[in-house]
Amino acid sequence: MKSRLSLRNIGKVITLSLYLPLLVSCAPTYPASELSSSITEICAKEGLGVKAKVVGKTLWVYAPLSGLVDINKGQLSKEGKEKIEKIALNIRRVVLSTDKTLNFYVLVASDIDIGVDYTIVGYIKDIKRVLLLDISREEYLNRILQDFRIEPQARGDKEGKHLQFMDISLRRFLAEQVCQRAKREIKGIEDLNWSLLQEQGVIRFTLFSDKPREKEVYEFAKNLFRQYGFDGFKKIEVKREDASPGSL
Repeated sequence: MKSRLSLRNIGKVITLSLYLPLLVSCAPTYPASELSSSITEICAKEGLGVKAKVVGKTLWVYAPLSGLVDINKGQLSKEGKEKIEKIALNIRRVVLSTDKTLNFYVLVASDIDIGVDYTIVGYIKDIKRVLLLDISREEYLNRILQDFRIEPQARGDKEGKHLQFMDISLRRFLAEQVCQRAKREIKGIEDLNWSLLQEQGVIRFTLFSDKPREKEVYEFAKNLFRQYGFDGFKKIEVKREDASPGSL
């Protein structure tokens, strides 16, 4: 299992500025054939070396950085945050003005000196909705997946070879979002994982808590799926594992 640095330590480390210039051109500014190169070129002009590739309908951007993490504080450094914000802004500019059909973007910033990955996963439709004021800025930020973990294989990796590139599905994105947000918003949850019973079409959440929170997690998941208009699961199950001291 890969070690994770607590998200409590970083909080909402990236403010993710929502300012974007109005796109008035009829033709796409960034054609599909030049999508990856456009990202790398824009970032290069700002002194940021990144790698970009498209997998299915997911845009992946890898940013190998030095000094991303403040070791003394165990969180992203001020300079690291600024670099990530610039890259994230460039990603949003490009995905909103391309003729390539995209559903998600994944930004992985790695501290290649000490071996840490900071990952952001965003849903393109959420970007459009917040710009149209269809959802609040706070809700938009809550919907972005963030993961901060120790990854020894990231050390010295300037190409992103330690990453497993995949086409992110809405099903996976929503399941991960339930886990991330429920742990933050429902008191008493130590951890929350998910698994998919593919043949039955069942999404199962495993809850680690010393208090019964099954109903709250179930309602949280059901409401979130409804907000996205997603009906890809036939059934939602929540199973609790006792997280009290001394439990087996």
